[in-house]
Amino acid sequence: MEPGIVPASVQALHCPADEIMQNQEMDNTEAVKATFLSADFDLFIQGGIDGERPIAIIPDDLKAVLAAEASLLLLSKTTAQKQYREHPDIKAQDYRRVQAMLDHGEVFRDREMHLGLLHDQGAWFYAVIKTTKTGKAVFLQSFRRTNVSDIERMRARSVVVRPAK
Repeated sequence: MEPGIVPASVQALHCPADEIMQNQEMDNTEAVKATFLSADFDLFIQGGIDGERPIAIIPDDLKAVLAAEASLLLLSKTTAQKQYREHPDIKAQDYRRVQAMLDHGEVFRDREMHLGLLHDQGAWFYAVIKTTKTGKAVFLQSFRRTNVSDIERMRARSVVVRPAK
């Protein structure tokens, strides 16, 4: 798959931006933008709509660490439902924070195929991303606010892959 091209699995998303996302030449930036501009994103993060949504672009350094081909970070319906249930304080607009976490956050590895992202954005946020065995897709697995004692535990049990930028 060429960088900057939206994979077929993302093109078939159910959202008002379908006509944009059907364009095979659509830039990844536009795909992510379409997710956040779609009128049904709130319903999606509540688990009310099937499918996957692109929510961020994975930087090359993290793609290399994950041995991933995918350029887009996807949020699945299953994870969206879990997030909505377990972290109701995370709202639709908070998912925009994930891009800054990928670009500037401290990155940890404590399991194969997983990376933890930690970033201070006025409040501390922690996310876990996971690649598939083939590396053809990368998904957000968890996203939440965190605190200093939790951060200390994460640092103690993990290897820092990249310090915060």
